Amino acid sequence: MRKEEYYCHGYVWKRVNKYTAKKAFDNGKEIAVYPCLVMPNSPWFPHTTIKKVEKGIDSYMECENFEKYDNAFYYYNCNDNQTGLYAKYFVKLDPQS
Repeated sequence: MRKEEYYCHGYVWKRVNKYTAKKAFDNGKEIAVYPCLVMPNSPWFPHTTIKKVEKGIDSYMECENFEKYDNAFYYYNCNDNQTGLYAKYFVKLDPQS
């Protein structure tokens, strides 16, 4: 895995593996998911994040199950050689980190 970091909206986002992203998601942190060949903040794939919420809340960027979101992301976004065949995950770091 490459070591990647990028800045967006005043925060540093660090690339992590899927297991670490799932743990961060379960702890309530925001994560960003991109196809492996897409650069973060590209004009063709805008910056979106997901965050864990309690049951019953229905929102585009908030979900209750990481695996369900991840499977849907793979199905719709990681299916060709232009975007890549697997996902990369980023976790938002605290401002003091």
